This record gives sequence, C-alpha cells and structure tokens, in this order.
Amino acid sequence: MLQGILEFEKSTFISINRSLSSTILDPIMLVLSSELFWLVLGIISSLFLLCSKHRSSKKYLSLILFAVTFSDLFCYRVLKPFFKRERPCHELKNVRLLDGCGSQYGLPSNHAANSMAIVITIYLICKKKWALRLLPLVFLVGYSRIYLGVHYPGDILFGFAIGGIIGYLNFIMLGSINFKLPKLKSS
Repeated sequence: MLQGILEFEKSTFISINRSLSSTILDPIMLVLSSELFWLVLGIISSLFLLCSKHRSSKKYLSLILFAVTFSDLFCYRVLKPFFKRERPCHELKNVRLLDGCGSQYGLPSNHAANSMAIVITIYLICKKKWALRLLPLVFLVGYSRIYLGVHYPGDILFGFAIGGIIGYLNFIMLGSINFKLPKLKSS
C-alpha cells in the first residue's frame, strides 16, 4: 500500500512539474517561492500591525514571528534530518528546475509549514473569517514548490499539517502563558 501511495505521489509530481508547466506561470511560481516576496510581505504586514495603534499589536507581531521562526527551525533542524526524504530534484531524472534544487531533504516543506503557521496564528489572533482568505495564497505557495520541482505533494501536505499545528500550539501556549490576547477589531 505504501508503495502505491509513493507511486501516485511521484506521478502527481511529474504531472505538475512537467505536464502542467507553462512559460506564463514560471515567473509567478518563482515569485510565490522567493524569499524576497515573503520578506516584503512580512515587512508590509509588520508595519501595518505596528501602525494600527492597537495596544497589543507588538504582542501579536511577536506571536506571528515566533510561529514562523519555530516552524522554520523545527522543520529544517529536526524533521528533515529525521525523515531524510530526498527532494524529487535529487531523486528523479528530468525534473524541470527553474531555480535550483535546494538542500538534500524535502520532508516537510518549510515554505508550506511557515506559511500555514502564519495564517493559523493570524486567524486565531483575529478570530475573523477574513484571515482564512489567506489560505489560497498558502496553497499556491505549496503548489509552486511542486511546480518548481523541489517538493513532492506529500512534503507539502505534511508541511501544511505541521505549520497548522505549530500555529495553533503557538497561540495556545504563548497566548495563555505570557499574556492574555484581546480580539482585534476589524475596520
């Protein structure tokens, strides 16, 4: 059964990476996976939060920063060395690469985990459904990692799950131990 799942995953990867690729989508997928995109998005979000004049905005920003930092370190330093699952670009032939292969191991995807940890933390802080509108962006980031040839679909799904758990636990543990979080009022 496990062999069947792995074969299905490889065929799904090949379909997305080779068959569904397009020169029109290439730059979009590169942007969605770029560190610069996330840095700019993070700076804009941080400035917005800090300029909101909400008395707890620095605490909220701290929760979000802790979620992404913990997610990134936990996935890269603990889970990837534990699972030792090679990236498809190291394992398969004829992988369509647009921006290099990355480190040796790919399970879980840090991009998927980090983006999900951020969105879940924001949702739990705000308690507003609008925060869930960020999920399509998270899913596009995950898709871009398969498209670019650096992750299998399972790496992405596991990254989403880990990021969601980290976002939730981050909010529960830090939100209740260090400070009580009031709800943000939407404008």
